[in-house]
Amino acid sequence: MSTFKKCSVVMLPTNKKASEDKLILREDRLMFQLKKEAKNDRKWHISGHFHLYILSDDEIKEGDWYISKNTGIPLQATEDHIKKFIDDKKIIATTDKSLVIEGKASSGDIVWRHPLPQPSQSFIEVFVREYNKGNIITNVMVEYDEYVDIPREHLLTGSDVEKECMKHPYWKPKVNLKDNTITIKKVKDSWNKEEVTQLCWEAFIDFKCVDGKIKPSDAEKLLEPFNKWIQDRI
Repeated sequence: MSTFKKCSVVMLPTNKKASEDKLILREDRLMFQLKKEAKNDRKWHISGHFHLYILSDDEIKEGDWYISKNTGIPLQATEDHIKKFIDDKKIIATTDKSLVIEGKASSGDIVWRHPLPQPSQSFIEVFVREYNKGNIITNVMVEYDEYVDIPREHLLTGSDVEKECMKHPYWKPKVNLKDNTITIKKVKDSWNKEEVTQLCWEAFIDFKCVDGKIKPSDAEKLLEPFNKWIQDRI
């Protein structure tokens, strides 16, 4: 099961207007800006190198990377800092390969480390193209998958531990294991009748299930009255 969640896009260290700068994408996915020093300057000069960061409102945990509201730079969360997060945004993908996450054994030894997921090459190209047109992309929709954390020794055993874990699924960005990229699409600004109907149905069922009035397996029983409600209003 998957869904799309709205996330923000930032380019660090600056996000200047395209009317003043021209953004260039290198083969290694590093971007740099060309800028004219004066209005009558006929030459372009390199003004800096930049990376893209895809940010979300997801919970920030120890070891996660985030953009600090106060400093505006990427930082890695420590146990002491977790309780201080208020408006900081979690980095879920970036072109900056120096941002890595690590897995540690109970002994504290690092057993694996790899860079954060990246936006796809096609998205980066679209970002650069739109930036140079004066259209700076600030929000996107990122695909998320539903996950459940079950200890390996309890996986597919039917144990009480496994059953309890199954009650607490969570969402995280879907990552393509072949190239470590996330799936991105543009934010919708218009919907047809079928899409509105589907959104209303999902919201209706979510409310009923959370409220405890129905079980997910009984949702189809409400489809007929829901369709009548839709017909009367749309």
